[in-house]
Order: sequence, then C-alpha cells, then structure tokens
Amino acid sequence: MNQPSPSTPGREADVRQIERVILLVLRLALGGVFLWAAYVKLWPPASGPQAFADSIKGFKLLPPEGDHLVTLATFAVPWVEGLAGAVLVLGLWSRAAALVLLLNLLAFIAAIVWVLERGISTKCGCFGKFSPFCPEQITTCNIVQNAVLGGVALVIVLRGGGLLSLDREASRRARRASKRDGELAVLEAK
Repeated sequence: MNQPSPSTPGREADVRQIERVILLVLRLALGGVFLWAAYVKLWPPASGPQAFADSIKGFKLLPPEGDHLVTLATFAVPWVEGLAGAVLVLGLWSRAAALVLLLNLLAFIAAIVWVLERGISTKCGCFGKFSPFCPEQITTCNIVQNAVLGGVALVIVLRGGGLLSLDREASRRARRASKRDGELAVLEAK
C-alpha cells in the first residue's frame, strides 16, 4: 500500500532557506536596477536630468505649458527609484519599497501603452543613454521589461525580502519581544 510520506521538517526548512536565498537575489537585483536607473537620470556623466526631462517631454503626457511638472517629474521619479532601490538593497522596508516600485512600473507601462497607441516615436529614458534590455526607442519590449520588473517587485511584496534582510531581523526581534511579553502576562496572571 502506497501511503504518502510525511513531509520532513528538515526538508521544509531546506525549501524555506532556498526561497529566502531566491528572494535575496531578486531583492538585490531589483534594488540594483533601480539604483542604476536613478543614477543615470540624476548625474550628467551618465545621461543626466536634461536627457530625462527630454524623455518625459517626448511622451507628450503633460501639457506643453507644464514645464514645472516636467521639472518635478525629472527629479521626483529618480529620487523615488533611488530611495526605494537603496532600501531594497539594505532589506529595509522591502515590501513597501517593492510596492512603490511596482506602482511606478504600472504607471510606466500605462505611459508606454499610451505612447505606442498614439504612434509617438520617443526615447524611453529609463536607463539614460544606456539601453541594457530594450532598444532606445519605445517599443513593446519596454512593456515586457517593466512587466518582468513588476513581477519581481510583486514577488517581494507578497513574500518579503528574504535572507539577510533587516526586515527579517526586525520581525524576528518583534516576535521574541511579543513572546516574552506574553510569557510575562501569563506569569503575572498566576
């Protein structure tokens, strides 16, 4: 008679450890990609703010008289990307940082779809003058690129930062403190 073998605690621990390692790799990769994206948008030797502002204008999402909005986006987008990327690399607030990047990526996908539907020919500006994943001009490749990055961000939102994450250590400390408080409450009740 074939009975299913009970899962062993050691095997489950191994699977959890592998998941944590995979989450670590995804977290570091996503954080690194967005740190790089922020760098090339902010510092002129890499491309700089003017090139990114030109890309924003090329999307034609903002009204022609909206230069102040272009300026705001030119600096806000890379700083959000950079800060979220940095905290992801550190493993601090991993889920929140990944959620911010996921929402950004969804907005970028919507903007790219808008540009493609209108037949506008413009440069992405995602990685400055570098285009590691897609051609410099906006194509459906940019949608796929952002969907893949968004998928990675979603995994981190749902599963956490994985191994070597400051989130994990803070959570572990909070559980220990909660357990200790619970034990004290039981002792006080006696």
